[in-house]
Amino acid sequence: MRTACVDLGPRYEPRERLGEGGFGEVFRVFDREWREEVALKRLTRFHEPAALERFLNEYRSLVDVEHPNLVALYQLAAYDRRPYFTMELVRDGSNFDAYVRGDALPARAAEDVPLGDTTESIEKQRLRPTRDYSRLERTLRQLVAGICALHAGGTVHRDIKPANVLVTPAGRVVVLDFGLAAEQSADISRTGGHGTLRYMAYEQVESGRPNPASDWYSVGVMLYEVLSGERLCEGSLQQVLLAKLRPPPDAASIAPDAPGYLTELCSALLQPRPEDRPSDAAIARAVGLDRDDGAAAIGRVPKLAPIGRAAQLFQLDEAFERSKSGGVVVAVDGEGGAGKTTLVSSFVDTLREREPRLVVVPSRCHPQDNTPFKAVDALVVALSRRLREMESRDGTASLDNIIPEDVYPLTHLFPVLLGVKAIEFAARRGEARPVKDPQERRQRAFAALREMVWRAAQYRSVVLFVDDLQWGDVDSARLLVELLRAPEAPPILLVVCFRSEDRTRSRCLDALLGSVDGSMPQPPVEVVRVTCGPLGHREAHQLLRRRMRCEVDSDVLDAITRESGGNPFWLVELARLHDDEGYERRGGDVLAGAIRRRLEGLPSSARAVVELVCVALRPTYDVVANAAKLAQADVRRFVKRLAGMGIVYVAADERLDLYHQRLREYVLGILAEQPERLVERHRTIVEVLEQAQSNGEDVDDGELAHHYAEAGLHEAAGRLLLRAADDAARALAFDQAAELYAQRLRMAPLSADECRHCLEQRAHALANGGHGVAAAEIFAELAEQAEPREARELLRLAAEQWMRAGHVERGLAALDGQLRAADLRLPPTPWRALLSLLVNRVRLWGRGLSYSRRQPEHVDPERAWRADLLWSVSNGLAMADVLRASDYQTRGVIAALETGDPYRIGRALAFEAGFMGTRGINGERRFARLIAQAQSIAEERGDEHLRGLTVLARGINAYLSARFAVAARLNGEAEQLLRGCEDASWEVSTSQLFALQALVHIGRLDELAERLPPLVREACARGNVYLASSLRVAPTQVLYLARDDIDEARAQVEAAMEDWRPNSGFYLMNYWAMAARAQTELYAGDPVAALEAVLASWSQLEYSQWLRLPLVRALSLHTRARCVVAVAKVSRGARRSELLEEGVKLAAQIARTRGTYGAWARAMAKSVEAGLCRVDGDDELASRLLVEAAAQFDVSEIGLYALACRLQRGALIGGSEGDELKQAAATRMQQMGVSNVERMAAVLVPGFAE
Repeated sequence: MRTACVDLGPRYEPRERLGEGGFGEVFRVFDREWREEVALKRLTRFHEPAALERFLNEYRSLVDVEHPNLVALYQLAAYDRRPYFTMELVRDGSNFDAYVRGDALPARAAEDVPLGDTTESIEKQRLRPTRDYSRLERTLRQLVAGICALHAGGTVHRDIKPANVLVTPAGRVVVLDFGLAAEQSADISRTGGHGTLRYMAYEQVESGRPNPASDWYSVGVMLYEVLSGERLCEGSLQQVLLAKLRPPPDAASIAPDAPGYLTELCSALLQPRPEDRPSDAAIARAVGLDRDDGAAAIGRVPKLAPIGRAAQLFQLDEAFERSKSGGVVVAVDGEGGAGKTTLVSSFVDTLREREPRLVVVPSRCHPQDNTPFKAVDALVVALSRRLREMESRDGTASLDNIIPEDVYPLTHLFPVLLGVKAIEFAARRGEARPVKDPQERRQRAFAALREMVWRAAQYRSVVLFVDDLQWGDVDSARLLVELLRAPEAPPILLVVCFRSEDRTRSRCLDALLGSVDGSMPQPPVEVVRVTCGPLGHREAHQLLRRRMRCEVDSDVLDAITRESGGNPFWLVELARLHDDEGYERRGGDVLAGAIRRRLEGLPSSARAVVELVCVALRPTYDVVANAAKLAQADVRRFVKRLAGMGIVYVAADERLDLYHQRLREYVLGILAEQPERLVERHRTIVEVLEQAQSNGEDVDDGELAHHYAEAGLHEAAGRLLLRAADDAARALAFDQAAELYAQRLRMAPLSADECRHCLEQRAHALANGGHGVAAAEIFAELAEQAEPREARELLRLAAEQWMRAGHVERGLAALDGQLRAADLRLPPTPWRALLSLLVNRVRLWGRGLSYSRRQPEHVDPERAWRADLLWSVSNGLAMADVLRASDYQTRGVIAALETGDPYRIGRALAFEAGFMGTRGINGERRFARLIAQAQSIAEERGDEHLRGLTVLARGINAYLSARFAVAARLNGEAEQLLRGCEDASWEVSTSQLFALQALVHIGRLDELAERLPPLVREACARGNVYLASSLRVAPTQVLYLARDDIDEARAQVEAAMEDWRPNSGFYLMNYWAMAARAQTELYAGDPVAALEAVLASWSQLEYSQWLRLPLVRALSLHTRARCVVAVAKVSRGARRSELLEEGVKLAAQIARTRGTYGAWARAMAKSVEAGLCRVDGDDELASRLLVEAAAQFDVSEIGLYALACRLQRGALIGGSEGDELKQAAATRMQQMGVSNVERMAAVLVPGFAE
């Protein structure tokens, strides 16, 4: 057929039109990307919503089901607004009738009368019966296997007929044309009146609600026609329908000489009542199918009972209740086979039982689906179906309060909505107000969906469920964010599931939840995290007992649980193995044996795909296809089948992986038994990757080097590893670079110079990646073998890394000789450090900030080394000993100015500006001059690191000036800027710490709970004692108190200080620990212990000169004052009087604190005074002071303290006004993440609780 005028887009070259149906046309096309021919089905009636829905349903209902006897579906996409999908091209196929008879059908006999043609009659046609029963048996067996797989996947075909069953010349049966297919659980009444009358069961014609038995009736008709050579029924529509209600022909009369089981099966399939027809399993047995030939081996992963998920179900239920007052996103993650979908399905089933007006709108993403808004499209299709139901039941007017007026832009994105008459009418009105700007049109579409969902949620509870969101697209995520963004988010619950392995690979997840690395912040939506981890011992046993067909000993259950690792998928697989073969310990790994047998049962091509996916480490389809010498379409078909078996998985980035890491270990173990085969696999992959590289494709050097090494080509592998490591370092992939350098170091041959180069580059990569201690060890080792000048620099780098990682005294000891040689010895006491600082600031003031600019190559090396040495000491001490750090920082500014190097000068000025916050209000003008000059240098040089440092300095200054909301924002911005810079891991950590500390002060505990745990884990993993201890002592302790977990709050502080113990001075960490211990004891209701914790460290705090920092002074005084008020509350007589007097003095000292704090310092002082008044019995004054304190805290954006003041005042004044005030404050504190609001209020504003 002519195809010259058909435009299918740049990827597909049309070669032949294969056919055209009621709403689609099929082409044979050449796929330029895959470089092979496929079939492409395109929707012709794309303007019709019903046709669009049927077309999308055809693809989505079958895309997960793979079987050799079902046509393989590939990719769904759209071109020029016309949706299409590609599928397997079945070449030279004959239809079922023609093949089993061995000749062609008469032309008229090949025609099918559709149900809609009610005026036609089915004429009597004489057809030659088949006599080749062995051919019929082979063909029927495959047809049954394909339909069983279809049903096992949850789908009914609804149009089984000879024309939709092709047989290839090789005898392979392929069921195709699923345009009428529907999920068994879906409401398909609206499209039930479609199909081919002659082959349709009566219930399908009469009710429009076919079931699996309806498909078997169609098979029965086909079987009858080829056995008997006659039509089953003929005449007018009424005559045909009546014939379908009659008892089936006697089996013996159908074809007397045919095998008896065929005629008996035919008669059984033609029973008028669907319940009288045999089941899938019975039919499969009748035609001689083995278990592994049917759907059980290759359908979807079976649903698992949600055993051991009570906590997760509670989280889901709690989120649902909370969603009634505003939209909530629940993100359910877990590894493959963890039972995420089953968990949500169980939750939804429970909800349906108790919420009669519940609306559940499900959707699922597919890796092959490339349609726009693919994560939302299926949601919209399901939503439109629900709206049509309401419209059909209650009339179009019933939707007047749901459909927004400006719905037209939304129908442009989702034309399927036009199938709802109310939306179609509203859209026609909107066509008169077209919007040309695409951004505005998109925004209006988003707003319309939000409004429609919001309106619908006023009448019914709404749950949206998107499964496998890792395969979603960014546009869908942005639409979901718009749907649920605060404020005034619609009262709906959105539940999304995704594999935890894909969390860092999916841009869709990043856009909805924020990226793991922080480069993309979380949007303004409330997210509840639910994790499906491994099942515990007891829960695993419970699941096994439910799945096994007979009772087993506990030792067998223990063995299965150990082998499965608690993964529900593997538990079920091993339970099935036990039922089939028995489960006995044979001295080896039973699961490995089961996997071996499963792999051995695969066709050789499919086994090659598994081995290549395992060996190639997440390859693309192209690599596997070329290495296995298979067509890409065949690889995709195998991958679908292997995915259904739980072996291969398509990751979010379209790369192939094994379903579970344990599978990789087992497959590699099997391959290792034949070393030459494993080597050959690697050599094949090398050839494929080399060919791709020669074609100009981007091939990762590290990946290629790995395969070189495994193939025994070590010299080539070494060169590539070094190049790959250098490339990774340049790309700022520091952890990867460090690992690649390590691999090169482990690989022979390696010269001394190459070894030294690799070691040094690995140390730099480790340092840049935040592994300070590991980097320092290598730098120190290299220094021992280097020339004096080089050794000096390497030792400086080692010391800098030790100090930044929290090993302060070890770093200082390493630098002691250099500091002495440069006459830069550390002041031995805090007082000497203070005196040195004052002297050096006078020197800097007298010198000024002018300098003679020099190019880096003209900078005096000795001056440069001195400036770098001072930089290392000052930033190494910055978060530990701020007095000495300030001294060395001021000296560093002078040294940097002397070099004339703009980068060193900009770096020093920015850091000096940050220290200006320690001087309170006196440092503001100085700060402004320093930061302006540093920023000017950064902009002039276009230096991102300097830009990041200036923003960090602003953030630190804001924090030290008690502008905590500003500090949180600026430090967040600094983190984003610095993440893209080399040698900035310490700066990134510092920005994170200041940002999180700021969140504590302003009370954003929900955000703190989200960001803090991964940072603590990362810091511990990297051996960064400074960051890990800082986070555990300060923010983490507050978080556990907010969760009402006193024991864990104490444990976190003590564990952190144990790690910090090698540093013997009184550092900032010791101050934080003092405050944390006091606060924990206040929360625990032991104010005496809290005050003792403060007093035990107070003299060291004073001696260390930390109290000279205005912020530390104000916070320390406030902590001590709160303890004093709390102890006064439980004291009597003279002791109470003494404490009240001390409290008054402390409050006055807080109010007089130097700095820019103003409202914040006054608020702290007034909250202390309020507590003192309450203890002293002056409730009226206490109430007034609480009002003033709350107002001042509000001005300072210290929200949690303001709420604590209001809660305490509400409890104090009582009555309806007090109850209302207390309830409002308590509610907001709970929303912030505080579990026990009364206890938290007693910590922040003590003196009130009885």
